[in-house]
Amino acid sequence: MINNYVLFSVARVNDSYDLKTDVELILGEDPSRLAKLEENELWQLIKKCYLSESIHKGKFLGFMNEKSQSWTLQQVLQFCKTITKKCVVRCPVMRIQIEYSESTIEELLIALKEKRDNLVIEQDRNKHLLEEVINRYARDFTFSSNEMEGNSMTIEQVDFILEEPINAETSEHFETLSHYYFVKEIIVSKPSIRDLTEDVIRNYHKTLEIQHLTAEREGTYRKKELVRGGLRDFCKASDIPRAMKEFCEWAASVELNEENAFEIAAQIHYRFVNIHPFANGSGRMSRILMNIVLMQFGYPPVSILPSIKEIYFEALDKIDKGKGNDLLVRIVAEACLRSLDISLALFK
Repeated sequence: MINNYVLFSVARVNDSYDLKTDVELILGEDPSRLAKLEENELWQLIKKCYLSESIHKGKFLGFMNEKSQSWTLQQVLQFCKTITKKCVVRCPVMRIQIEYSESTIEELLIALKEKRDNLVIEQDRNKHLLEEVINRYARDFTFSSNEMEGNSMTIEQVDFILEEPINAETSEHFETLSHYYFVKEIIVSKPSIRDLTEDVIRNYHKTLEIQHLTAEREGTYRKKELVRGGLRDFCKASDIPRAMKEFCEWAASVELNEENAFEIAAQIHYRFVNIHPFANGSGRMSRILMNIVLMQFGYPPVSILPSIKEIYFEALDKIDKGKGNDLLVRIVAEACLRSLDISLALFK
C-alpha cells in the first residue's frame, strides 16, 4: 500500500456550499523528501502544487495541524523532519487554509483535462508503480463507499484486512474485500457503458457480496418499496424491470464524448440511484457505474467523500425538484480533481 507520506490538504474555510466539514484536496508528499528541503524550497513547492496550480484557489491563510493549532512554515518543515517512513502508521494531515474562491465549472473541466493528460505522462514514466497505485484507488474507493453505506470499518481496519485477508471474519470484512477486488477488476478491464445490460449489472451486484443480503438476493431486484431519507419514494418495485430496461437502453445510446463525460457520469449515477433496483448496494453500484464513464476518458476512479454527504443528497434532491444537475456535476468534477491530485502525487 502507498500510505507512508504526509498529507497536505486545502481547507476551504468559507466554502460557498456551507459544508459542515472541510472539503479537502489531499496531496501526498514523501516526508523524507520534504525533510531535505530548505524553508524557501518547501514554500515554493507548496505554493506551486497547492496554491497556484490547484483549482481550489484562494487567499493563503496559514497552516493548521491535526490539533487545530496554527503553525508557521518553519514548524511544518520541522514536523516533516521528525517523520520517517518506518514510524508512519496513519498519514498525518497538515491543513493549508485558504479563503475559498469558487471556480466555474468551465475552469474545473480545463483543470481536469490538463491534470488527466499529465497523469497519462506520469503513468507511462512510472509503469512500475501502476499496480500499487491501482491498489490505492481501489482501497480509497472501497473505504469511502463503506462509509457512505454504513460499514463501520475504519481506514486502519480496511488496510489490515486488505493486507491480511486471511483474517477476515465478519460480513463487513468480506464485503470490503469483495468490493476492493471488484473495483480493481473494473479499473484494469475498463468496461464501457455501451456494454451494460441487466445481466451485466446483476452480475456486478452479485460479485459485490453486499452484507445483509442472502445469496439468493444478490443480483436480484428488490421486491419491497423503499423511501429515500423519508422524503420520497424510489422507483416502485413493480416498475424496476421496465425502468432497468430503459436505463440500459439509454446507456447504450446516449451521446458520450470528452466534453460531456462529467455530465453523463452524473446522469448515470442519478438515474441508477433513483431506480434503486437492489434492496442493498444500489448506491455502491451507482458510483461504480459513474466511474466506468469517467475511466473511459482516462480519469482515475472518483470517491464521493462521506464529509460531503449532506451536499451530495442535496444535489440529488435538486434534480428531483427539477432544478438541474449542476451541483452533482460539480461534486463529481471536484472529486475527480482530488483523485487526480492524489494520483499525480503517488506517481512522483
